Amino acid sequence: MKKDKRIVFYYTPFHGSWLNQVEYWFGILNAKCLHESFNSPDQIYNSINGFVDLWNNVLAKPTKWKYTGEGLHEKTVKRFIGMLHDTEKIESKLLVKQLKLSINMANDYWDKIPLKIWGSLYQKVLEQQYIIKDVILKAKKKKPEKDLECLEILKKCLKQKLSSNYNQAA
Repeated sequence: MKKDKRIVFYYTPFHGSWLNQVEYWFGILNAKCLHESFNSPDQIYNSINGFVDLWNNVLAKPTKWKYTGEGLHEKTVKRFIGMLHDTEKIESKLLVKQLKLSINMANDYWDKIPLKIWGSLYQKVLEQQYIIKDVILKAKKKKPEKDLECLEILKKCLKQKLSSNYNQAA
């Protein structure tokens, strides 16, 4: 895989993306000051600005981030292993995305995931490789070669990293 196709994880608050937070804020604005009748645009302007001042000076509190993402890497690989138990039920597009994600995880976050988990992924990929190929080919893409190559890259990457780790341990 090319280095410019790396995946970077960003963490947002539980059940809250920035868009949800913006919608939430406008809902409060609507409930607090836009439910009234206004006689002029100046009244609306003053009502909204009064609410913004109240929000900024009294109501708003800084977000205290608590989630560090600890364990997410391992969960991601375990989830893919679980998905591979029913490989034939996975849509080709999702399967290829998971293969690419696993390649990136192995290259960039190898040390954050126990060797046992990587070994399980490697074994499951080897067990299911013919079914994985079949799922990719049944998708009838014009050029499935790149998708099939992802499988080979993942197998090679895992084999190399696992054997390197086992050689260092010996």
